[in-house]
Amino acid sequence: MFATDTSRNIAAIAVASVGVGAMFLVDPTGAPLRAMHYLDTRYQVFQDQLVFITGIVTVIALEVALLGYRASSLSRLLRPSRSTWIDVVCFVSQQFGLYGALTFIFSASLASSLPKLLVAAAPHDALTFANPLLQFVWLFVAVDFVSYCMHFCQHKLRFWWEAHKFHHCATELNVITTARAHPLDHAFQLLFLAVPTALLGGSMIQFLLLSIVMAMHAGLTHSMVAWNFGWVGRWLLVSPIAHRIHHSDMPEHRDKNLASVFIIWDRIFGSYYGGPVINDHVGVDDNVYNQRGLVTDFVDCGVRVYAIIVSAPRRLLPYSLVHRYVQKIQTGSER
Repeated sequence: MFATDTSRNIAAIAVASVGVGAMFLVDPTGAPLRAMHYLDTRYQVFQDQLVFITGIVTVIALEVALLGYRASSLSRLLRPSRSTWIDVVCFVSQQFGLYGALTFIFSASLASSLPKLLVAAAPHDALTFANPLLQFVWLFVAVDFVSYCMHFCQHKLRFWWEAHKFHHCATELNVITTARAHPLDHAFQLLFLAVPTALLGGSMIQFLLLSIVMAMHAGLTHSMVAWNFGWVGRWLLVSPIAHRIHHSDMPEHRDKNLASVFIIWDRIFGSYYGGPVINDHVGVDDNVYNQRGLVTDFVDCGVRVYAIIVSAPRRLLPYSLVHRYVQKIQTGSER
């Protein structure tokens, strides 16, 4: 059942209130908190988790109120399918910090060492503003644009798509599906974002606020709330309907609506879908996951990604050309 205009307004106010509340939870005074650098790391992680989970609970409450219990994420989480079980395990693993260890293992420690080298070589704070508010707005827009570029690569580069496809193999969406990711996908993201992060600069508190806002928005867009946000959804913000289309297995929806927060990137670069067809199910047409357990799926996905990477030189240079070149060398050496 679609929400009325009044309920949409109430829901928008509620979500915005949580976002503002999140900022005050992190910074009650509204002043720059450089002292956050000296706080205990465990407290920072707990604070981040608390705000993020508050956002998730808010979205679930909205779903129950607007869609009813049976169609809400709460119903799926309490009676999880095989697909949702993977979402739950991934979410819990991330909350307890296990994903860092898994990323280290699957990437053979490269996801830990290479970004540090890239950041050390890159010029730091080259694209920053002195005004903290202007810097935060710039950071928000710039990070979202970089996220769009990264998401484009996730769908267009075959090895990365094989890792990212693990996320798209969810056969139903809920507010924590955003946590469903393979560690190799996470490793590639770290490599991709290392230099832009160094160039953009920004304080820890700004990145923390930004991650919270984007995570809460991702929770909303991975719900099944039937909101398209009207003209705002067509020109400014990614709506739940737009992201549901992104998760569609229909040919006309493939590689569409790649933006994270600002839909304008899809408009500019031609990946926006504005057609009348809206999918009522999600997934991919070659889904090999969700049936054998998370560990098996993780290993299988890793093997598939590495197989593509190992075969990359042969794919980049046609085998027949290589074969003819080798034969020519051998013929010349025999003379």
